[in-house]
Amino acid sequence: MIQVASLARPFAPQPLRNLRGPDGIRRFWYAGGLLLGLASLALAGCQSRPASPPSSQGGAGGSAAGGSGVTATGGAGGGGGTGSSTGGGGGGGAAAGGAGGGAPDPACAVDPAGQAPPFPTELRFRNDGPTPLYVHQGCVGIDFGISSCASGFRDFLEPAYHCACPCEQTWCTGGVNCGACPQPVATAIAAGQFASVSWTPYAVTEEDRGTYSCQRSSVLQAGRYRIAIRVYDDAASALNMVGGRDVTQDFQLPTPGGVLEVPLGGMQADPCSGPATAATPACTGGEPHDQACGLSLSMSYGQEGGPGISIDAATVAPPASYTRTRMFSSPAMADQQCSVVLPLCSRDARVVTTSDLTRVLTNPVVAAAFGADTPVFGQDSRPYDGRILVLRRPDGKSLGIGSSIPASPVPPELAAVTTVLGRLETQVSSAPSCAGLSP
Repeated sequence: MIQVASLARPFAPQPLRNLRGPDGIRRFWYAGGLLLGLASLALAGCQSRPASPPSSQGGAGGSAAGGSGVTATGGAGGGGGTGSSTGGGGGGGAAAGGAGGGAPDPACAVDPAGQAPPFPTELRFRNDGPTPLYVHQGCVGIDFGISSCASGFRDFLEPAYHCACPCEQTWCTGGVNCGACPQPVATAIAAGQFASVSWTPYAVTEEDRGTYSCQRSSVLQAGRYRIAIRVYDDAASALNMVGGRDVTQDFQLPTPGGVLEVPLGGMQADPCSGPATAATPACTGGEPHDQACGLSLSMSYGQEGGPGISIDAATVAPPASYTRTRMFSSPAMADQQCSVVLPLCSRDARVVTTSDLTRVLTNPVVAAAFGADTPVFGQDSRPYDGRILVLRRPDGKSLGIGSSIPASPVPPELAAVTTVLGRLETQVSSAPSCAGLSP
């Protein structure tokens, strides 16, 4: 059995170095030798930490106590390791997952049998197959996700890392100093064994205060939830998060005896597999996360500004098309391109679907922000060799999203666009067809 203990590791972005290309507008960034490209949109996803209850003491790394991070003490990759979450991680709670509003769904209710939240739970990821299985262990420990029935399983509740102080503390008046995550590892779970994770069910969301962000924690109430984890057959795939298969399981809080068994060995039927058909409805953005729908919009986007030697551009189009084009400044290097089919739905809230894209891109605030001259929300750092996200519609209108500052805050609806597109870029980068693009 692989025992897993609590670990709370802070995170700090690595120093950036600038490599200037001949294109004065479309430039590219490198960080510590790692090509960031459009995946740099998912930086918030890398800054993910297990949710924890409000702390009266806090700490430099955000919530100081009660984290649900993990480190394996047995098996391959034991001893800790961190990195980004599958599918790009993403902000906690409704900000990333898009929890729906309205009255609570009675089908999501559970009788807590006299128990009061929080409901401490031991998660046991059990290998019930005949051969070893591997899971990714990153910045938040073993990489898994929790979503709620109440949101249509659209919210990504945890584990999520937040390098921020608790909003309710009077001393929380600025950013905090977070350390660096260790390198990610592949954790092996031998046949018949399990990895155990101690989980205290809290959800954490971030609040933008202009020059810094703070975090708010809320206890998860009794109800129906879903857990998802990606499983791999070899260590290399788990380490690089390429390929693999999703294992999901619905459960309720509180769990019987405070234990949740999650068998990993069996193959699960995927209700979301297959291409869109004539019967697939157009997305509204309000569908449950496991209900298939097709895009009814087209959009291109990418990072513009900043020095570099290459640039990535992405395009999404109906019903579920994604294309990434990597253009190089050197004439000796030909442009490269890859394409994937966007998921029409998913039982894993961390997976960006056509409905997720529809929800953030058709938001009335976002739709009204487009203009003929690329209006920029937030700080436009392009004149200083910085970069911003630029979205372009087929009608010629465009939109720029920079960093949020007190003088020019980014509306939360636009911040959600950055978060979801960042998660999508990380998700696509793990697809075999796009993983092979030259850096």
